[in-house]
Amino acid sequence: MPVQDSTLNGDTVPRQQSQESMFSLSGRTGIVTGAASGIGEAIAIRLASAGARVAVLDLNLSGAESVAARLPNASFAVEVDVSRATSVRDAVSQVL
Repeated sequence: MPVQDSTLNGDTVPRQQSQESMFSLSGRTGIVTGAASGIGEAIAIRLASAGARVAVLDLNLSGAESVAARLPNASFAVEVDVSRATSVRDAVSQVL
């Protein structure tokens, strides 16, 4: 189906490119906490689909590994407890 222009206050406004074609994260790394399920997983999937390598962080390492295994771009899992600053520092150092 072709993309159609829209009307705003009587003026025709051309549609912009799709979000996918405008949003490229190729060559970048994204860090997503709580990414073993739910909203975090959805964010990880979206970042990976935009070309990012995703660090899938979660307290549930097996869940994070499962999500990372389904993502492209050499995405990987890291165990982290975001309630502990040392755990967060260690996780970030593994990513960077």
